[in-house]
Amino acid sequence: MLTPLQKIQIRSKALKQTRAFFDDRGFLETDVPICNKAAAVDAYIDLFEVKEEGFLHSSPELRMKDYLCNGSGNIYFLGHVFRKEEIGSRHHSEFTMLEYYRIETTEEIFLKEVIDYLSLFLGKRKIETLTYDDAMEKYSPTKLSNDTINYTEEEKRHYIFSHHVEPALGKSCFTILTNFPACEASLAQTKMENGKLVAKRFEIFVDGVELGNGFLELSCEKTARARFVDANSKRTFLHKPSYPLDEIFLKNLEKGLPKNTYGIAIGFDRLLMLANDIQKIHNIIL
Repeated sequence: MLTPLQKIQIRSKALKQTRAFFDDRGFLETDVPICNKAAAVDAYIDLFEVKEEGFLHSSPELRMKDYLCNGSGNIYFLGHVFRKEEIGSRHHSEFTMLEYYRIETTEEIFLKEVIDYLSLFLGKRKIETLTYDDAMEKYSPTKLSNDTINYTEEEKRHYIFSHHVEPALGKSCFTILTNFPACEASLAQTKMENGKLVAKRFEIFVDGVELGNGFLELSCEKTARARFVDANSKRTFLHKPSYPLDEIFLKNLEKGLPKNTYGIAIGFDRLLMLANDIQKIHNIIL
């Protein structure tokens, strides 16, 4: 068990290393408001509501994209975000996120940079790249638990992924999972790959832990609006409150993001967990 002083020292060093990594590459560090009147609507992410003020952000994503649409260039954010009722060995309701965006780049260049950053803390490892479909085929069980009998097909897919696929990824390597189902695009672009529409979304895993979730970023206001509306519909179906759409973000997105903008959100606390062989997130959070 780490002492409070050890936690402070580990985090201080990692924060400095992170800022140096991006500052040396010419990125601007951004500061965003943590409380907003509207939300980035996600069917499965619940927000803390602040009376008369709005919602604590679950990600700096929309404000950072406001900056990108207005000429900021390459940017990063390193700070706290909030997600209601996310508690567990790898989840905490308040945690530290690194989120960054590089404009006018390629997936290959962007992912290499992400791996270079993670390697600062986890060392050099082999890199494995799988499509979502390949991973599901490789690690899905031949028979599902009886607990899933009444699940919808989507719920079964999520169960297989979280209980069987995810734990098998990143064993002694960095596993990059690509080409997610189009229905899980969030704010990623979708494209046809081998005759199938997929989300240009990727996740990175180490030792069965998801460290990062990234996209080739969507730059279409109408599509983003439709996805937010659809996410609110799912929330209603799940008996969750709907959230107001972020019209400021949608208005900025009408200008368009720079061409070929890639972004990723990395769980900073999870990264420190793995780097220091810690099993539970609350043992690394101050």
